[in-house]
Amino acid sequence: MKKILLQLCSISLLMSFSFVSEAVSVKINSPANGAVIQSDNTVVTGIASAVGTPGQGIDLVLVLDDSGSLGTTDPTRERFSAIQQLMTSFGPNADVHVGIIFFTGSASVAVSLQQVNTARPAINGAIQNNQTPGGGTAIDSGIQLASNELASKGRANASKAILVFTDGGNNSGPEPVKQAAAAAFSQNQAVSFIGLFPSNGTNPSDLAALQQAAQVGGGKFYRATDPVHLAPLFRAAKIVSIDNVTVTNVTTGRASARVNLTAGNFTGNVDLVVGQNILKAVATDTDGKQAADSITVTVQPICPDDTNPICPCPNPSNPSCPAVPVKKASQVIMGGFDPMLIDFAQREMSYKIMAVVREGSAPIRSVSVKKNEEAFKLLSNKMNLEGQLSNGDKIYSLSLVMDRTYAFEHKGEPLANFFGSGVGEYNITVVDESQEVHSFPNLNMGNHPHVMIHALTEVHPYKTKGIRRFRPQVLMSGLDPMLLDYGDDSFKIKAIVRPGRTGLQNVTLKNGSGFKIAMNREGDIGNGDIMYSAEYTFPRGAFPAGSLRDLFGNVNLASEFLVEAIDDAQNKHAFPALEICGGRGCPEYKP
Repeated sequence: MKKILLQLCSISLLMSFSFVSEAVSVKINSPANGAVIQSDNTVVTGIASAVGTPGQGIDLVLVLDDSGSLGTTDPTRERFSAIQQLMTSFGPNADVHVGIIFFTGSASVAVSLQQVNTARPAINGAIQNNQTPGGGTAIDSGIQLASNELASKGRANASKAILVFTDGGNNSGPEPVKQAAAAAFSQNQAVSFIGLFPSNGTNPSDLAALQQAAQVGGGKFYRATDPVHLAPLFRAAKIVSIDNVTVTNVTTGRASARVNLTAGNFTGNVDLVVGQNILKAVATDTDGKQAADSITVTVQPICPDDTNPICPCPNPSNPSCPAVPVKKASQVIMGGFDPMLIDFAQREMSYKIMAVVREGSAPIRSVSVKKNEEAFKLLSNKMNLEGQLSNGDKIYSLSLVMDRTYAFEHKGEPLANFFGSGVGEYNITVVDESQEVHSFPNLNMGNHPHVMIHALTEVHPYKTKGIRRFRPQVLMSGLDPMLLDYGDDSFKIKAIVRPGRTGLQNVTLKNGSGFKIAMNREGDIGNGDIMYSAEYTFPRGAFPAGSLRDLFGNVNLASEFLVEAIDDAQNKHAFPALEICGGRGCPEYKP
């Protein structure tokens, strides 16, 4: 049938085709059938596909436009955030192989096809090396190279897919793209497209050409009119023709609250009971056909004394036993400024950008501040290590001097959001020695399990004392952790507050819609500043895979959050407002 369709394509590539699937398939990869689990819940992950050989994994090649026009259409590089979110949205033990190809006037393999967990750091490195777009748009060359990669390095029995991202038309016209897609289709490779085409200024013929190429390539076409739509499109693209997957504990009758489906890889968390549990996954394809797979797992008491949620080592007294739980990747837990109140009246224009960074399973390589529309450079705006908190988190800073003209124009008012995903806003980014990357203020849900290591890197304690004002200052805020795993069900909202002349009355997380949580004092961090926190719990599965990127702000108060400190004299300050004090200013308080 597929050869007949290809022959028809050679007569008229404009005809409409759909990929002919052999069968719907679904397979649970983890936990293993018969596994013994010491937990009251488990992450269920597996593969669902209606393309190619049933239940034998997915080979995916991403083909990414890096042409010069992307400097205008995607100035904040949302496409790269989308790729990084895609990589972390695959569940543990995902039976997925991934490769990446970049194309401008020609195409080249940036990361060869390999298992997704080993590909991820290589992809992060490739992204760092492709920050400056330029050149033409050879979409056909990218598809041809991807097809060759799947043919030479793909697994014989895996479903094979190519996902092309572009913002324009092919340099040599639409026909070569259709021919490349049809040729890939003839080798059982489904070719789908994500097109970044704004509502205004899009060439209709470019749009139509990609739609037609997706048809003859047996795939789908997805359109983004704004770069911020790219991340959910990359994750949700139904490139293997699966519409949805449900995961249920048949023993209890309770289903996973949310099953994340990413390029055929599904992930859902289910609650367990002591004894045997039958777990069932049901996949439904885009035509409504279904397939199911079931496994049985047994839950034993969690630990011998039934008090600890994890027994990481059978003999904790053994010095070779890893004893420190961390997330695999490093993460920027908090960000802010010191001071938050700048005394313009005293010509005080210097301040620091601050960050609290938590080390992962590999040492931290660099921490830097980057404007969203600027290219990422490892040594650009590099922050300096100032010391370590008692829990091992590191404090980094970057000293800056504010332009006096800018300060004069904005004195007496809180400045608009500094950290966020928008044009003109900034990220604080940590890169570790394993090429894992995280940027503040992104709260990421995905495959971020705890791992056990022997020890964190030790540095000197943080003792730096900053300027104290008569008013309190919320210097930094953030979430702990910033990297949430599918099995997590809580995080802490954290803030570092510097008292003013009088004692602090309360510290509160709130927004304009009436949401309000009191934060509790944890203690002095070592320099007189005080750590506050509040625990937030949620049902497992409440957050979708991906990033929440604009949680803190003072612009959209209905959706963004403030951390407000009020002292006994009713003086107040709210993070993330960096304020330039006019009039009498905000003089230093020296007790």
